[in-house]
Amino acid sequence: MPAPSGVYKVTRSSTTTSTAITVVQVSVPANCAIEITRIEVNQSTITTSAATRIQLLRKSAAATVTSATPVPLSEGMQASKCVGGTSATGITATVEGTDSTVLWESGFNIVNGVLYLPPPEARFTIGPSEIIALKYPTAPTSAGWIAEIEWIEYAF
Repeated sequence: MPAPSGVYKVTRSSTTTSTAITVVQVSVPANCAIEITRIEVNQSTITTSAATRIQLLRKSAAATVTSATPVPLSEGMQASKCVGGTSATGITATVEGTDSTVLWESGFNIVNGVLYLPPPEARFTIGPSEIIALKYPTAPTSAGWIAEIEWIEYAF
C-alpha cells in the first residue's frame, strides 16, 4: 500500500434522528484507499437509558446525502480525495442507496454511545472505488445524534 497522505474525518453534528437512515457516507475514488481508524456515535439530548445499534457497511450504490467535505486533522494537509457530493461523501441520507456487506455492527446504550478504535491489524481497508456508510439499521430513539468516521487516506 502507498504511504499515507493524511488523516481525515467527516462529522455529522447533533441532528435529531428517529429513522433508520445512513448518517455518514464516504465515497472512496479510484485514486486512493482509506483505512478506518475511528468511529464514534453518541447523542446529546436524552438522559434515559435505551438500546440502539449502528452498522458500518459497504454500499453497492450510493445514498443521496447532504454533501460534506472531509476535514483534515492537521493544518496544512492536502484536501481529501474523498470529496463531498450528493452521491459521494456526505451526511444524512434522503434516499438510501443499495446496502452490501456489513463490516461492523454494535448495539449500545444511547446514554453511553459507542466508540470503535480498532488496533492497526483489525482496521478496515476500503477502496479504491468503494462506498462505505454508517447507518442505523433500525430506527433509533429520537435524539440529537452525533456520528463521525475518521480515516487514514492512501493516495495513489
